[in-house]
Amino acid sequence: GSRGQGAGPRPGGRRARRRPAAPPQVRWGPAPTATGPLAGQVGLVTGATGELGSAFVGALVDRGARVLMVDGDLDGLLSLADGLPGDDRAVALRCDLSSADEVADACDFVRRAGTSVDLVVHAASADAVDAEIGPFGALDAQYAVGVRAPSLLAAQLGPSMTPRAGVLFVDRSPSPGDDR
Repeated sequence: GSRGQGAGPRPGGRRARRRPAAPPQVRWGPAPTATGPLAGQVGLVTGATGELGSAFVGALVDRGARVLMVDGDLDGLLSLADGLPGDDRAVALRCDLSSADEVADACDFVRRAGTSVDLVVHAASADAVDAEIGPFGALDAQYAVGVRAPSLLAAQLGPSMTPRAGVLFVDRSPSPGDDR
């Protein structure tokens, strides 16, 4: 299982802005069953419910790490966490990465939880062109999620990152000739 936090959508599809609840009581030290090269380390994965993000979450947990799973889909995060081994290996943080306020709230949550982050995997990306927002809206969304959010995360998580922490950017953009 996991514990999650985050504001749900308001009626009409707008997300409510609120300060996150107090951090869940999570033991970040290595659990007795946590073994592997990453035991005792913490990873933060954006786009955690996506194909690549969930693969990184699983790989980190399989190697003994604890994972802060970040995604806009809280139900998907909780479902992903339920499928992971151990009860305290992953924490779900619902965060719309296109919102600078929600990114700041997620970083504040990490700081208040008092944990150090050893690895950030940015696997989130904006979806392809949405007919309702058009190509410029899609470009704005891609910029917000693919450029602004990682920059904000890096700047705001800096104090919470260990001195040897790494950041990995995963680009799932289609290649020429790709059928996606």
